[in-house]
Amino acid sequence: LEKRRIDSEREIRLNKRTAPETYLHVAAVTRDAAGRLSLQGEGEGDVVEWLVVMRRFDTDLILDALTERQGAQVLTPVLLSDLARHIAALHDSADPTPDKGGGTAMRTIVLSNDDHLRMFPQVFSDPKAIANFTSQSLRFVYQTSPLLEARRTAGFVRFCHGDMHLGNIVLLDNKPTLFDCIEFSDAFAAIDVLYDLAFLLMDLIDRGLVADAHRLLNAYLMAMTWSDLEEHIQGLALLPLFLSCRAAVRAHVTARMLYNQTLSEGAKGRLTEQAHQYFDLAQAMILPTAPQIVAIGGLSGTGKSTLAFRLAPHIGPLPGAVILRSDEIRKKILGSDPLTPLSEDAYTPEVTAQVYAKQLDLATLAIRAGHAVILDAVFARKEERLAASQCAKTLRVPFQGLWLDAPIETLKDRVTSRTGDVSDADAAVVDLQSTYDVGTITWSVLDASRSLDSLEKAALALC
Repeated sequence: LEKRRIDSEREIRLNKRTAPETYLHVAAVTRDAAGRLSLQGEGEGDVVEWLVVMRRFDTDLILDALTERQGAQVLTPVLLSDLARHIAALHDSADPTPDKGGGTAMRTIVLSNDDHLRMFPQVFSDPKAIANFTSQSLRFVYQTSPLLEARRTAGFVRFCHGDMHLGNIVLLDNKPTLFDCIEFSDAFAAIDVLYDLAFLLMDLIDRGLVADAHRLLNAYLMAMTWSDLEEHIQGLALLPLFLSCRAAVRAHVTARMLYNQTLSEGAKGRLTEQAHQYFDLAQAMILPTAPQIVAIGGLSGTGKSTLAFRLAPHIGPLPGAVILRSDEIRKKILGSDPLTPLSEDAYTPEVTAQVYAKQLDLATLAIRAGHAVILDAVFARKEERLAASQCAKTLRVPFQGLWLDAPIETLKDRVTSRTGDVSDADAAVVDLQSTYDVGTITWSVLDASRSLDSLEKAALALC
């Protein structure tokens, strides 16, 4: 009974970090001399149970149910950005647990997955596939142990949510809200913050929502302070391991559900298929993918960012290339809110030079982490374009420069119709940019006035 009280109070305390209006308090159930039960404050007697008191919410607004009913359109860019900031705020405030995590913890997870996958030979019938997967995973842990340990000692192993997937996120007042975190196991919750995020990314990828997983990851990174952003971009080297481990856990947990004697044959068939899908995903995610740099340039309104987000899920390791957008970097350098317009002083040649230099610094960190990068900027000067290609050459990775072009009136129409965008460009900026002498464009020139589908297809053929 005392353990129940402690766990109930812990559940309230931990979940109030993200859902304070849902998790209210702990209440005692008492039994009086006549055997009547009552809630604390409503009667007297001995405590016989402890309850977690919550405010009820509409379960139809849980994101897994919403996406199953309405499809991917539920996960709008605004919602994913809000969710990324919500997660980042939790991770920023979570208590560091430097005695947990690191290489030892990840090795334990890999070996535990191996044991559990072998427990279900009727589902995972190829022991060689399991052995090969475990071997690859252990090799990955060994190679990245210095980084795992560095992140642990730097404070990035924290008491996180621990069970972050679409089924534990609900829309409250139209804002995505995490609930039902792990309170009963330090081993499950005291983890690297990127391993915490990896569960949700894997869940989205498994559902075929790779573009949404990418947008969430990119928004999460951009919600960081400069120092944490650089640390997490280096931490992307661990993402294939984190994603793969999450998928493997779901594979054997799903297989265990088959032991429910009340299941129909149809339900068992669906669970078996789902377990296979998770294991296939786990095996695919641990495989190495070559990094590369893609740069997208062009005047404001050509659709650089739109194209970047469409290309990114198809480039590099899952869930796709990191997009380094000059507009976001500029506002980050100046300490400005992303949606707050900047003054003309923010666009001096000196500030712009800082922006392009920082963009390449971050790209270098990402490439060295084995990830792919898309550079999104105007790249109006020959020197800026040359620096981007030279960065790739120095890092010995493939480079593709894309230059988007469209009629000036089209660009003006696009920038004036923007809402809620980080870019400050308007029709006057387009007029100014149209006077630039951009020099000879050696990058692949694409007509950006065509349909997005056509533009994406043409760009992907080059990348």
